[in-house]
Formats: sequence, structure tokens, C-alpha cells
Amino acid sequence: MQVWNATEPNGRWSVDAARALREGGVVAVATDTFYGLAADCRSPQGIERVLAMKDRQLKNPLLLLVDDVKQIDIVANRGDERLEALASDIWPGPLTVVLPARGRLHPALVGSSGGVAVRLPDCPAPRRIARELGAPITGTSANRTGAPPALTVPSIDLPTASLAGAVDSGAAPGGAPSTLVDLTCVPARILREGAIPTHSVALSLDGRLV
Repeated sequence: MQVWNATEPNGRWSVDAARALREGGVVAVATDTFYGLAADCRSPQGIERVLAMKDRQLKNPLLLLVDDVKQIDIVANRGDERLEALASDIWPGPLTVVLPARGRLHPALVGSSGGVAVRLPDCPAPRRIARELGAPITGTSANRTGAPPALTVPSIDLPTASLAGAVDSGAAPGGAPSTLVDLTCVPARILREGAIPTHSVALSLDGRLV
């Protein structure tokens, strides 16, 4: 498994990582909380590899990480002003929003409501890969379903042969997972409270929240 050092700001690690994703590979990368598994959202092969590594059934859709708000348009309809408000007040950071899916996406990315979960992370490494790739990347935690999440590259307990590489950003901060808010309905609905308190989301949405 190739390990790239994310502390090299002018290094080619993001180019190499994006190339691996285009080829259907999976790369471990730090997120705002734990290390995650990045695959190209357009690559069925990459997404299937993520599912196999996590031993995960299609119960909960895989979330996606974007480099900027405009990149959301590849996978979802941004909808009304609610996303703009949340993005302005909270992003980048650990808030994941569910938006109406766009186009023909892999079933593992789309929930039962027809929504896709996206986040603009504060951690620079996944954003740089998504920017180089030109598309959102998956960001599910780099562990088997039910196992503890990984805080460092050496602590990733997955077969190294399954990974095309890992981007080492040092220790991830850990903590609560991202808060998950559903914008496919009116009013918006909190699906999971995490790092961002519900009252902060409600404040951005002028109280239009259940």
C-alpha cells in the first residue's frame, strides 16, 4: 500500500491519490473526525470495494465529501435557500446534509427518500483530493462496520491489499460524528445529532426544523 504524506503542501500526493480513485481504487484519508475511505462517486468498482472492505450491507447510504458547494451539483440538487444558509454559517465542518439525488448514482449513495448525503469538510486532505478528481468522494469511516474508527493510518484495521493507498495527515481529532440534517423535506429534519448542536442548525434555518 502506498502512503502519501499530506504535510507536503506542494507534493504530488493528491494527483496520485486522485489517479488511484479514477482507476477504481480506494484511498484512506483523514476527515474532520476519523480516517475515511475515499472512492470516486462515479466509480461503481470503487464503491463496491468500499462496501466489501467495511462488510457493509446497503442499509445506510455512503456519505460524500466535496471540495466546494458547486461540486454538489454533480450528485444532488441544491434545492432552496436552506443549504445556502447552512453552508454560510457552518461549512466547512462536521455537518452532513441530505439533498435530492441527481442523475444515475450507485445505489449505495442514495437513501430510501431518494436523497444523497454530502459534506464540505474542514479537513484539507479530502477536499484537495476531490478538487484534483473533479468529483465528490466517499467519506465513510475506515473500519469494518461495528469496529472502532481509525484515528491514524497505522490503526486502520483493514487488509492493506484492498487499499490503493493512504494519505497520512497525522492523528485525526476524533470526537462526535457529523450532525446529519435532511433537506429533502419541509421543514428540515435532524437525522443524527453530532458535532454540530441542533440549536446551531435551527438558528441557521430560522427555526424551520423538526
